[in-house]
Amino acid sequence: MPEISIVTLNTWKGEGDYAGRLTAMAGLLSALAPDIVLLQEVFAVPGIGLNTAETLARALEMNMAWHPARAKVRRFGGAAVMSQSGLAVLARAEILSSVAVPLPEDAADGERIAQIARVAPISPREGAGAAGEIAVLNLHLTHLPDAHTLRRQQFAAAVAALPGDRMCIAGGDFNTYVDPRWLESVPGAFPAGQIANTRFAAPGHENLPTLLDLPDESGCIDHLLVLTPAGHTAAAVTGFGHHGAADCSDHLAVRAVLAMQE
Repeated sequence: MPEISIVTLNTWKGEGDYAGRLTAMAGLLSALAPDIVLLQEVFAVPGIGLNTAETLARALEMNMAWHPARAKVRRFGGAAVMSQSGLAVLARAEILSSVAVPLPEDAADGERIAQIARVAPISPREGAGAAGEIAVLNLHLTHLPDAHTLRRQQFAAAVAALPGDRMCIAGGDFNTYVDPRWLESVPGAFPAGQIANTRFAAPGHENLPTLLDLPDESGCIDHLLVLTPAGHTAAAVTGFGHHGAADCSDHLAVRAVLAMQE
């Protein structure tokens, strides 16, 4: 049975020692050897040709699809620059398509999008045959502290845009703790019983924080989910973990290894 490794990481825009963090993130992701990477807060400054996703894709020798979002003037390198904070998918295999899906928003927060990508079958690193074509959903939900309903609406809108006839891996920065009760409260194309949070398949990881500034359950906001349509066999979670440090980002990377049906 083929296995794939998927990682999600919020790259923290252009904050802190950006150049040093880029090097650290590339080293971290290289060590994790993922087949697919979901990136949020992808910092880009078109005026100077800077793009976090492009830099990481080159370093990792992976294909990349990026969607700009949340354009605004930010401080970077001691200057005010017009920049983007978007979403990107990196993959070892060809990215067959990638679209940005507008999500419900609040004027106090601004633009939010989801990214839906189709990734070609991934050749095995060793052993079993290739995993089939994979759909991935990359998310960065609103950070507004009391916007619990809006986050559910954003997730529901993203899920409703998915093809309902195939398994999908969804992940990213949800800006909230996601447990089975949260999923049950979200209507969508995939009923809650068909959505599995990978961390709950790995005892001891359910409540570990991923946001370094919040070292308790409230900081457990980055997730990887497996969405399985009725009549399909769910992928089994064979590995899970949190990785990284403050020299990479203010978020930890979340990695899951899934055993896929051939």
